[in-house]
Amino acid sequence: MAKALTVASIEKLKPSGQRREIADAHMPGLYLIVQPSGSKSWAVRYRLAGASRKFTIGPYPGFSLTDARDAAGAALRAAARGEDPGLSRREARAAELHKLGLLKEAKRDSFAAIAEQFVMARRKSPRNRSWRETARLLGIRAKEQTGGPIHLELITGGIAKRWSDRNIASITKRDVREAVEGIADNDKGPLANRTFSAIRRLFNWAVQRDIVATSPCDGLEPPASEGSRTRILNDDEIRWLWLAAGEQSYPFGHLAKLLLLTGQRRTEVAGIVADELNRQSRQWLIPRERTKNARANLVPLSDAALEILQSTPSRGFLLTQTKITPISGFSRAKRQLDKLMFEIARSEAADRSEVKIEGWTYHDLRRTAASGMAKLRVAPHVIEAVLNHASGVISGVAATYNVYQYADEKREALDRWAQHIARVTGPPPHLG
Repeated sequence: MAKALTVASIEKLKPSGQRREIADAHMPGLYLIVQPSGSKSWAVRYRLAGASRKFTIGPYPGFSLTDARDAAGAALRAAARGEDPGLSRREARAAELHKLGLLKEAKRDSFAAIAEQFVMARRKSPRNRSWRETARLLGIRAKEQTGGPIHLELITGGIAKRWSDRNIASITKRDVREAVEGIADNDKGPLANRTFSAIRRLFNWAVQRDIVATSPCDGLEPPASEGSRTRILNDDEIRWLWLAAGEQSYPFGHLAKLLLLTGQRRTEVAGIVADELNRQSRQWLIPRERTKNARANLVPLSDAALEILQSTPSRGFLLTQTKITPISGFSRAKRQLDKLMFEIARSEAADRSEVKIEGWTYHDLRRTAASGMAKLRVAPHVIEAVLNHASGVISGVAATYNVYQYADEKREALDRWAQHIARVTGPPPHLG
């Protein structure tokens, strides 16, 4: 049970090797935070719009016990009126820094600097396999040479570039809302939601490290409503895609065909390196370090997939524009591919004015492959094994030791799928 704090009890608190929050029973919501180093500070927790918020009052003994209780009381009264004391102080502090001309000088706490720290922290964590995607959503491109250091750069038009010099504490709820709604307004609802999620993770990380007191994402909802995607390409669209990929220059034409043939994730195919391939046994072993669920996946290669890979470099990254880094610039390549597909579809159509192709993503090729194998009567557990799904029929401890199981079944499934693609990518029917 929480006890009322006293000056004597506060002075007796010693470092314990971990961060502690000690509640003050005299003022519900007020906490004394004791860092592993022994430094102490005050914070108050309150609720606003149904969400829990945290407001950092300041350090102890700069703020005495009496000062902290007074500040906590004021913050709780503001929250009761529907005001956000944390946001109000953050905006006031940002305005003060801007007025003094100090906002751009605070490079250590700039949004770009903190975002880069966040990306590097996620990269070092073995549980975060999608750190490159998170970086991209934040507007940061990660360039990494094989066996060399990683270099981060801001992408023009990205979030990090947009807020680069601003003190991270100055980013407001309005800033976040306008940024992600701007993406959603361009008919990119899913991308807007992913971007919002990345921003929210960044600020939650910053709050945990006392870089900022509260997150401007608290109380905000994803900007776009979206259900689970169900888009798959039909046989005509598969043919148009295959022919368009054949016209597209290396490496993106190779990427599109391999995504369709193997059913693997874009990051896995884009980052494929020569050491992962056994060309003689026609196998591709994706190491656990590169998979979303941290489980290695053995991918048997059909003749069509192997033929594509035979035309790539024999060492290092197989799909690359620089010979030392994996490919990048997917959005531009996808727009080019869409244009080529449309031109091919029009060339086959009796009435060109009726040609329409519903929007699709690279990830939809993975779903297309899975659905295609299902239509070819491939068993569900084999499809899951191909996709390296951690849930479903194969799960739990069995999944950990399942890397090489179903290898023959997976090979048969991917061969049958490749044969189907070969059938539908032949000459179009005679139009008369």
